[in-house]
Amino acid sequence: FDFGDGSATDFLLFPDQTQTSNTFDVAHSYLTSGTYTATCTVQDDNGNETTSSSISVVVANAPPVAVLRAVPSLIRAGQPIPLDGSESYDINAGGSIATYTFTPGDGSSATSGSSSSIAHTYAAGGEYRATLVVVDADGTSSQTASAVIKVLPATLVVPLVFNTKPKGFSRNRFATMGQTPV
Repeated sequence: FDFGDGSATDFLLFPDQTQTSNTFDVAHSYLTSGTYTATCTVQDDNGNETTSSSISVVVANAPPVAVLRAVPSLIRAGQPIPLDGSESYDINAGGSIATYTFTPGDGSSATSGSSSSIAHTYAAGGEYRATLVVVDADGTSSQTASAVIKVLPATLVVPLVFNTKPKGFSRNRFATMGQTPV
């Protein structure tokens, strides 16, 4: 079998000469997308070879896989949070991710480019679903990955002064110490 991608198998021998089946299954995994011409050559017991007609095998480009991380997933409004897509990958051999499109989920514009991470600042408290779609070098898009980000409202921080002795508290203890002869 010649699979058309530079790999082939040797002749397969049937150990049982009483083989009555005229079919034989062979499996092969193609590593890259494209169109390949596969052919099968058969040989009889006398060494005579015949090449069968070839078939065309079309291998489609598999979509990449988007992975989105947002750590920490709980922040205060006004604080930036990193949206990280660096663990996204292309499952095709030799493939690579060309673009990352981040959508923060708060109504702001999506950010698209070759950078695998961005920092985003949420202006108001709430729960947001950030998403990521990646596109590989062949132009195939991934499914959407998402991460939930909980944003606490920005609150006014009032400095507190702790007084361990309130003003209205007064306590005095006295002891009379005398000497006792032993």
